[in-house]
Order: sequence, then C-alpha cells, then structure tokens
Amino acid sequence: MNQEKIGRFISERRKIKKMTQAELGEILGVSDKSVSKWETGKCMPDLSLFPELCKVLDITINDLMSGEKVDNEKYINTLEVNIVKLADSLKKKRKNKIKMCIITAIIFLFAIWGYTAYYNLAEETISFDVGMMTCNVYNNELTFSIKGTSILNEHYTIKKVDGKDVYIFNCTLLKKYKDFYAWELKKGINCLDGDIYCKQGTRHNFKLKDDNIDVYYTEYSISKFEKATNDELKNLLEKSNKMDCSNEEE
Repeated sequence: MNQEKIGRFISERRKIKKMTQAELGEILGVSDKSVSKWETGKCMPDLSLFPELCKVLDITINDLMSGEKVDNEKYINTLEVNIVKLADSLKKKRKNKIKMCIITAIIFLFAIWGYTAYYNLAEETISFDVGMMTCNVYNNELTFSIKGTSILNEHYTIKKVDGKDVYIFNCTLLKKYKDFYAWELKKGINCLDGDIYCKQGTRHNFKLKDDNIDVYYTEYSISKFEKATNDELKNLLEKSNKMDCSNEEE
C-alpha cells in the first residue's frame, strides 16, 4: 500500500467534507496529530478505524486502500489486489509484534540476570566497630579478630611506612547476606550446644619479626592501598582507623 497516496486521499476527502483535522480526529477518537501523520504518509490509520473513517469520508475501504475513488469496472480487480496487500500488511505487523515481544523478553531476562548478579556478587564495606574488630599482639604474633559474625569477607595488605610494617584490614559483606548479618549481630550467636551459646567470629594470625607495628582498619578498598604511592598511602592512613592492640594472650 502506498501510504503517501492514501494520506493525500484522506486529506482530499476531509477537505471535501469541510472538516478540520481536529474535527475528524474527534469523531474517530484520535488526536489531530494522528490525522496529520496519516495525511502526510508517516503512518496508516489503525485497521479498527477503517469502517468509521470510510463512513465519515463517504468512501469504501477499497477506495481508502487504493488511495483514490475506484471505478465500478475496476472494483473487483482492485479489491483483490488490496486484500492481498492488506494480508501482507497484517503479516508484517504480526512479525514486528513477535520481534518486539522477543526483544522485550530478552531485555527483561537480561535485567533479571543483571539484578541477580548484582545482588549476589555486590559487596559493601562494613564500618569500623571497636567492639567488633579487635587486634592483639602477643609473643611475636598479631591476631586480628572479628566478633559476633562469621560471614564477613576480610581483606588485608601489609605496607612499609617509614620503616615500620603497617597492617591494613578491611571487611566487606555480600549484599545477599545483609539480612542474616543483621540477625547474627543482634543475637550475637548462631549455634547452641546444650546450655552453652557459641559466639561467632573469625580471626587471622600473623607471625611477626618485630612487635613494633601499626594496625589500621579502613573503609577504603585494599586495592587503593596496594596501588598508592607513599604520599597517597599516608593520606589514606590518616583517613582510616588506627587500632589499639592489646598485649596479652587471648
């Protein structure tokens, strides 16, 4: 179907009926912008509007699809041609709808996959809590402990600053464990053995050559410290939490 020819025909018939685009649109329940798009050949009226549009413009559906008044002698031939064209048009529309459904489904599946991956893999840094994160230096051994929960991911690095070993720790939590983490901290336990409650926690032990060390807990990623220059390292340490290490056997 020649959309531009059909559009010009709609425009001619509307003017013959002395109607504005807005008036025609009001009768058909569409906007004047839609009528304008039909008349400029940018798009076709919806098939459901064909009967009413033809009634208003005093034409047949065969006239409309031909883009001109069809003589009686040619009526049957043009009708057959237009039926074939209409069938092709409907087939294309169906294919386009199927394509759009498939594309929409793929986008939806990718969105679900992206959200699931983010939820399962994304981490957030845990703020420093002096009651939960502790360190102890005893008998040339450093022990970094986390009390109250066992599901944090501990990260650390050891840097040399002004000739002194500096141990830097950071803890993260997978977002998918956030609810369980809150429950574990609130209860302070997650196992029961008779009448004895077993507190959860983790610890890391490090053998030391020298007890003269500094220990920091940071809310910055450990990778920042590993890539930092000496000046950048000192600046990051100033913004981190220096831990007071006890000096007794645990």
